[in-house]
Amino acid sequence: MGNAFAAVVDDTSAFYYNPAALAFRKRHELKMSLGAGLDTKVLNLNKQINAAKGQPDQASQVTAVTNLLQENVGNYYSIRAPTVGGFFAWPHWEVAFIPADLSVDMSVHQCAGPCLNVNGFLDTTLAASYGHELHWLGKDDKLAWGTTIKSVHRLWAGEEIFAADLVNGTNIFSADQAHEGVTFDMDLGTMWAPGVAQHGFFSFLKYMKPTFAVVGHNLLNYGFKTNPRWIKGVSGSPPPLGRKMDVGSKFELPKFWIFENRIAVDERDIGDDNWTWSKGLHTGFESYWTVANWWKGHWSVGFNQGYISGGVGAKFGWCQFDFATYAEEVGTESVPKQSRRYMAELALDF
Repeated sequence: MGNAFAAVVDDTSAFYYNPAALAFRKRHELKMSLGAGLDTKVLNLNKQINAAKGQPDQASQVTAVTNLLQENVGNYYSIRAPTVGGFFAWPHWEVAFIPADLSVDMSVHQCAGPCLNVNGFLDTTLAASYGHELHWLGKDDKLAWGTTIKSVHRLWAGEEIFAADLVNGTNIFSADQAHEGVTFDMDLGTMWAPGVAQHGFFSFLKYMKPTFAVVGHNLLNYGFKTNPRWIKGVSGSPPPLGRKMDVGSKFELPKFWIFENRIAVDERDIGDDNWTWSKGLHTGFESYWTVANWWKGHWSVGFNQGYISGGVGAKFGWCQFDFATYAEEVGTESVPKQSRRYMAELALDF
């Protein structure tokens, strides 16, 4: 859905996108999920590196890998390793525990020679969220605020790997070479669904039921100043989470047969060092369908940073499966470049 969720979110991902949505929850929900994703070019690069390492001697292997990296200078690769999470939400509240979330971004640069630049994060997150409805406006208005308090343990590796390192078996992401730290931070979100006049110029909005949201992420931006030294020999601190803001909107469309439809527009990551209007723009359309209480699903399309995205999902009883593809902008403002990713998630949702 183009990652436009600040005003849309109504499930257990509220702790991340907008905790104010918890103010409107009606039921309890327990979800356990396993997901993964990658840029498919990673598989081809790995295959080519293994082929180059098949040369008869080490010198030939280094030359072959060096030539391979030279041919791929400027290319970008991404891996999201299996991500495991547990979420429990009930009216006004949610607790989330994500014990392992590994993401690795790689690009081939021209250093002293061609090298693989690696930026990897292994996070463990514990978060608690609360949402509360406010009755400050008219009786037909719905206004809420919410907050997420979170603790993140992070291993971060930012390094340059040369051809000789790849030949000698250097790991792309090695925990014992990473920087380690723990931080505490908070998000603060609001959500507003205004009452719409039944008559007059704006009465057409009653068919769209607009909702608006503003969310501030990592407001403390304290940084990873505490090192618990759980990984032996690790020193240094990972970069801070970074303070940023999302502004979002949602518009419901008329229901058609078994389909409930909506569109959303977000401007995300305002305040990030690499933010631009085009990189922050996310738009999407989503259609939910319900055949029975035990058989539901959805499909969605959108634009993520100017690149098309799409997804499908289905829920049979307690089992839910989702698949999505999207692209991230990894170039510069003057020379845009996309990195296409594919992600899948399997969940038990009670």
